[in-house]
Amino acid sequence: MLKHTPHGFTLIEILIVVGIMGLLLVYSLPRFVGFNHRSTLNSDAQQVVEGFKTARSLAVSNTQDQTTEVE
Repeated sequence: MLKHTPHGFTLIEILIVVGIMGLLLVYSLPRFVGFNHRSTLNSDAQQVVEGFKTARSLAVSNTQDQTTEVE
């Protein structure tokens, strides 16, 4: 006689997995958004520093005043 083996998942198993995935998403999403914000801020700061370095280099090589604007 053939033995019946169940295939698939029960509703409880699916709900547990969805709940765990939801908790992971709730925990990781704010960290990802914060990382993205810090990355953009670091990139902007680097651009400001490069602008000042360029202005200084031009001022030294041309022996004249240079201005830099930050928006």
